[in-house]
Amino acid sequence: MRSKKNTLFVLLMVIPTFMITIGMGISIIPALIIASVIGIYFWLCYIILILTKGEFISVGKLKPVLVLLIYFLGPLIALLFYWLEKGDIIYWIEKPAFIINSVLGIFAYVWMCFNILIIIKAKFIEKSFGMRFLTNFHTVMSTIALFLGAAHGLWLTYLGTYNDDQFSTGTIGLVIFIVLMALALIFMTNRFIRSKKIMKFRVAAYKRKFRYEFNKLLHNFTILAVFFIFLHTLISYTALSSKLMQGVYFFFFILTLIGWVSHKVVRRLRVESDPYIHRKGSWDTVVSKILKEPDEQWTLQVLKEVPSLYVFMQCGTCTEGSPVAPISNGRYNPRHILEKVLLGQKKILEEEQNEQEENVWLCSTCQKCVEQCPQKIKVTDILSFIKNRCYRGGYSTEGFKLQAKMVFEHGLAIPFTSPILKRREQLGLSEMKVANLEEIQSLMKEAGLDLSKSEEVISKK
Repeated sequence: MRSKKNTLFVLLMVIPTFMITIGMGISIIPALIIASVIGIYFWLCYIILILTKGEFISVGKLKPVLVLLIYFLGPLIALLFYWLEKGDIIYWIEKPAFIINSVLGIFAYVWMCFNILIIIKAKFIEKSFGMRFLTNFHTVMSTIALFLGAAHGLWLTYLGTYNDDQFSTGTIGLVIFIVLMALALIFMTNRFIRSKKIMKFRVAAYKRKFRYEFNKLLHNFTILAVFFIFLHTLISYTALSSKLMQGVYFFFFILTLIGWVSHKVVRRLRVESDPYIHRKGSWDTVVSKILKEPDEQWTLQVLKEVPSLYVFMQCGTCTEGSPVAPISNGRYNPRHILEKVLLGQKKILEEEQNEQEENVWLCSTCQKCVEQCPQKIKVTDILSFIKNRCYRGGYSTEGFKLQAKMVFEHGLAIPFTSPILKRREQLGLSEMKVANLEEIQSLMKEAGLDLSKSEEVISKK
């Protein structure tokens, strides 16, 4: 059924394209070729959506579809104006290599602009898409745009149809984009988390104040790269010979500039009231409570244990998805906890756990935060690391101590009682198999939880 809908969607793009080209006086064969290319293009776009885990082409999700159509139609609209200026069939026959190279450049330029607009967190975008999809989509499409830009530059060099200014501006813009992409992949995502060398490199960089916030600041240079690419387009042969194409290039640059200024300047002015829009609970504050003296060595210990924490960006997805956060009215707030870890708040998180502070012991270890995190941060591992340190330091809660004692004595956190067993029998449930108690006690003793000697014995290993 889904396959038929997707085929119908592509046909809705192919048939109008065929009719429009016929209406423009183009013969049937060229019109059919153009329509087929459009169809193939939208199939490729659909494959991109599958790769980025975006399933939006379905009934009831019209707004996301429209947003994605604008994204994918953007380069085609620019190409339509290019066609109006260079629509002479003889010109296309005589200079096919130049035409194809111009098409690559237009796609690269428009998508570079749109990729910046994706990350400005406009309200209509945040309402329509999840953070995981936006992160994946931004990475994939930025890579594609860079690839097309590089191909355009190499082809232009091969053709030799450029001047020095055009070569310089294009090269500078492309190099800035490539450097920023490399920095983003290493320092702003967990895509290389399996590489121990990169993880050690990130920890070393953290020691030298090269942190996520600094990387985010460096990433602002994307607008500088777009500016150089914009200059590159203005002095290209296509723009110099067409006022219409100059207007098209101006339009996309001004649109990107307005979006960037809105995000970097205007949005900051209202950060307290609207920091991340639809993921913020009424009980979730942006500004942290009073902080203690930071312990950076403690933060480094956590980073070495769970290196995925480095790319934490305070998007609020973990807090929004937590089943405990809303019912605890913010006493359990994973976003705040991770923020405090990076701020070195060892005293607050380990030694002063109470009902008022963000309490790590309220984590249910349901792993929902890990599943939803767009940065693939192992939130539960971080909280478990802190809880283990709390216990070793004698700062664990009475509830946890009682639970540990029950597991040590019975092999279960909630031992079976006669009423429980009777109820299971009435429901026709199978007999529960419990692990060997001696093995459980042996494991707990090895972990420093020997509760056979006294009420509580804490290992100082």
